[in-house]
Amino acid sequence: MKKYALLMAAVLVGTFFSCDPKPEEEGLQRPNILIILADDAGYADFGFMESEDMLTPNLDHLAQEGVVFTDAHTSASVCSPSRAGLLTGRYQQRFGHEMNLRPHQPMAFDSAQVTIAELLSQNGYQTSIFGKWHLGEAPHQHPNKNGFDHFWGFLAGHRSYFPQPKDSIREDMHLQENGRPSSFQGYLTDAIGDHALQYLEGINQDDPFFMFLSFNAPHTPMEADPMHDSLFKDHSRPVYASMMYSMDLAIGRIIRKLKEQELYNNSLIFFLSDNGGSIQNNSSVAPWKGFK
Repeated sequence: MKKYALLMAAVLVGTFFSCDPKPEEEGLQRPNILIILADDAGYADFGFMESEDMLTPNLDHLAQEGVVFTDAHTSASVCSPSRAGLLTGRYQQRFGHEMNLRPHQPMAFDSAQVTIAELLSQNGYQTSIFGKWHLGEAPHQHPNKNGFDHFWGFLAGHRSYFPQPKDSIREDMHLQENGRPSSFQGYLTDAIGDHALQYLEGINQDDPFFMFLSFNAPHTPMEADPMHDSLFKDHSRPVYASMMYSMDLAIGRIIRKLKEQELYNNSLIFFLSDNGGSIQNNSSVAPWKGFK
């Protein structure tokens, strides 16, 4: 039987905090929660989905050690409303977030919506997001205004995987850390993983954490890390395969760090894609038809 991706924190978290007394009063240890989100990944493009040409060893191992959902769905077929539904646990049409937001569209996703990060922060969690936001650029739409204590990434729906002069790209594509300008060297997928690693090294291990690891890979633009050129030079989809491999390597570094810190066994880890494969990134949606 075909298997689908690991999914999904909101229901479990809502159940976990839905009643009194608090978990500590019952002698329970609150779990760390890590949601890993790919962007436009193909349904069939993982080893655990029986792909024969994608290298995803870390995700394959995670699936082998965990539970694989065989019938799982996101709430929208494009990036921004899908992420709004994921973070709020609501059908995003209920608050007017039915499609990808236009730049500076203030009335869809806003601080009136309660996010999973807000819920967890109110219950003593350290909350963070790394990577793509794509839920608005207005001040009230910022991650730090919607439950996330720490944000490193960009507000737009896409951007180059390589450093760009700030005057050559839109402001929402600029890298930032909690509202302050930031930058990176090398390849963006690696940088997202590196900043998440640095954050984990500095957390207070007495309190649980919620991390949203929000990759923009393998969304366009199709830009691969040249460090992997030789590995995929004879591949039928070399750029896409390399982008998927870079994301898998970054995820592997995070998982190893959790194990080093002895946090892994008390962590709920979920992996999914914000929607299906796009016709623009050479992904595979087999055995289905269409795209996204």
